[in-house]
Amino acid sequence: AALFDTTPAAYQQPIQQDQPQSPAQTTPAPVYTEPSPVYATPENAAEVPLSAKKNTLRNVFIAAGALIAAGVCVYFAAVYRPVTLNEYDQIIFTQKNNKDKLVTGNLALTLRDVKAVQKFIREKFPAFDFEEKGYVTDDYRNELLIKEFNTNPEVLSIYMGGIAGMAGKSQVYAGLVIFGNELLGYFFSIDQEFSDTSGFEYYSGLYLKTSQYDGKITYIKLRKFLYTDINEPYWVIIWDDDVPVKSRRALLKDFLNSLRYTKVFKNFAMDFLKDVYTGIEKNQTIEDIVDWYN
Repeated sequence: AALFDTTPAAYQQPIQQDQPQSPAQTTPAPVYTEPSPVYATPENAAEVPLSAKKNTLRNVFIAAGALIAAGVCVYFAAVYRPVTLNEYDQIIFTQKNNKDKLVTGNLALTLRDVKAVQKFIREKFPAFDFEEKGYVTDDYRNELLIKEFNTNPEVLSIYMGGIAGMAGKSQVYAGLVIFGNELLGYFFSIDQEFSDTSGFEYYSGLYLKTSQYDGKITYIKLRKFLYTDINEPYWVIIWDDDVPVKSRRALLKDFLNSLRYTKVFKNFAMDFLKDVYTGIEKNQTIEDIVDWYN
């Protein structure tokens, strides 16, 4: 109506015979008020001056354009937000101060995170072949990976002596394994490190093993399996091949005795640790090695 200077015919609802009709309404006495600015509407389009119609139409287009522009900006900021690699070769997605307590919410990997990392790798490491390295890049399989990682992680690390710069923080990040100028691989992690640099994290995409340093281990890497008959999980320590079997019992006992005084131990369920299988001897659990009550 504002465009063509026409007034649409008023719509009249058909009256059915069996419906009661509303009583006639009396018109209230007119009350004088100060004249107000006139705006074009479908009801008064014919009486509104042409200049008001043009201004109204212009304002509508400006408002619509602003909304569209804002929506496009939000979309591109969310999907194509820039990522940066920190000094530890990590891309941080979410980071929260944990105050030495587990952060139980708002820590999850998203499709946006995964796509941002893959885009970053294509730009910074164009020689990296995703398929050759065994990585998936299509949205469907990435969604499956993300769902499995967030709800059913398979690899868990419990560590002492983490990164001091990350102490007291819980975060979701991607880690890049870089050798010189070459990218060897990447992984995703949900990590919770406490103020004493002890912590734990779940991994996806790269299975690191137990670390041995100067005759001691600084963390244990666990992988989850399922009992086939009862469909319940159990965890097994993943040992490096260069850690002699005869040394594993002493290394693990020393590690666990030190772990019991850390912040991560206070945040972990003792029953969980007791039930972890060590792989040192058949069906042997951590509870068989360490007396937690001494």
